Amino acid sequence: MGTFKEPSKEELHSLISFFQSADHENAVYLNSSAYGLMPQLVKKAITKYIDYPFVKSHIHDLKKTFANLYQRQSSEVFFTSGAHSFIERLIKILCKDKNSEFLIDPLSHKAIENPINYECAFHGGKSSYLSHNSDGIICINSLKAALHPKVTAVFINQCSNISGLLQNVKEITEVIHQYNKNNNTRILCIVDASQSNSKLALSDHGGDVYFFAQQKSLALPGCSSLITEDAQNFLCDSNDINHSNFILSQVLEAGTPNFISILSIVKATEFYVDLDQGFHIKEFCRFTHIKHLKEYAYGLLKETPKLRFLGVNDKNLDNNLGILTFFIEGVDLVQVGKELSTFGIHVEATSLNQLGNYFCVPNAKNLYPCLNEKQSTLRISIQWYNTKNDIDRFFKFFKRYL
Repeated sequence: MGTFKEPSKEELHSLISFFQSADHENAVYLNSSAYGLMPQLVKKAITKYIDYPFVKSHIHDLKKTFANLYQRQSSEVFFTSGAHSFIERLIKILCKDKNSEFLIDPLSHKAIENPINYECAFHGGKSSYLSHNSDGIICINSLKAALHPKVTAVFINQCSNISGLLQNVKEITEVIHQYNKNNNTRILCIVDASQSNSKLALSDHGGDVYFFAQQKSLALPGCSSLITEDAQNFLCDSNDINHSNFILSQVLEAGTPNFISILSIVKATEFYVDLDQGFHIKEFCRFTHIKHLKEYAYGLLKETPKLRFLGVNDKNLDNNLGILTFFIEGVDLVQVGKELSTFGIHVEATSLNQLGNYFCVPNAKNLYPCLNEKQSTLRISIQWYNTKNDIDRFFKFFKRYL
C-alpha cells in the first residue's frame, strides 16, 4: 500500500465547518457520496451574501466565474434546483419527437432511470443497458454494437456510487462522436458526474452534457450542468447559439434560480482550485491523498472474513475514486451503520428498499446478483478531508460487530 505523508487532522478539519461544532469535533465522516461537507470559506461566503438583493446580473457573473474555473464558455453553464429536475426537463426535450431510444449505464441513478422509464412507458420509447466488462468498466465493444441511428442519447456515470469506478468518458464520447460523423446522426453523450466532480481535476470533464448534484461537491443542494454549444443547437433545432441558449435556460432553469445555491457551488469550486494550488495546505494533493486512503481502507477491509466488495477488486482498484461498498455474509450492516453513528462515525448502509433499490440505483441487484438475497450493504466514501486516523477509528469500531 505504500506510505505517504498526510496533513495533520487539525489542518484538514480546520477547513470544514462540520468539525467545528462540539457535537462533531471528533467525528469521522465517510458518507460524502450522499452529502459532501461544506468548507468554512464557502459557508462564510453564503453568510456574507444571505441578505444580498437578487439581481439577474449576479447570476450572469457567477456563471462566467464558474465557466472560467471549468475552462468553458459561460453560455454552456446552466443551474437548476436539482439533478432530478434537470434530467426530467432534459428528457422531455430529448423526447420531443417521441419514440426516443436511450442507452443507459447499468448503474445509473434513479434520477436518470425514472424519467426515462416514464417517457418510454407512455410515449413508445425504448431504453437498454450497456454492458460492463469483468473489471466493472463499460465495454466499448458493447457500446459500438448498441449504437444505431434511432438512439437519442447515451447516459453514462462518470463514477458509480456503488463501485466507485471511474469510467473512460473521453473514449466513450469519442466513439459516439465518430459514429455520428460516419452515420450523419446526432447521438448525445450525457454524463452524470455527481460522484466524481469533487475527486477529479476540473478540466477532466467531457461529454455533450455534463452535470452533477452540488451537495456532493461541498455546496448546497442544486444541480450544475455544462452543455456544449453544439448540443444546445441540436436540442433546440437551431444554429443560433443565442437563441438555443435562451430557449434552454427558459426550459431547464425554469424561473428564478436559487442565488445562494449557485453562489455556494461557485465558491466551493474556487475552494478546490485554491486547495489544489496550495493556498490552504502547502504541498497537498487531494487526488494522491484520496488514493492512499482508499488503498489503506481497501487493505483493511479485504482481510475481513466473508466480506465481498461490490464491483471493486485488486485489478481495478486504481480506477476507484474512494467509494467502497461491501456486504458480509450473516451480518446486518444496516444495524452496524446505526451503531457506528452513535460513536460519531458516519457511513451509509442500506438493504433492499420498497422500490427494490440499493443506494438509489434501480439496476444494482441485477448487476450484482448477490443483492437479490436481500443482503444489507455498507458504503464508505473517502474525501480529501479524511485522514488515516479516520480510517483506523472506523475500522476499530467496525470490527466489534463482526
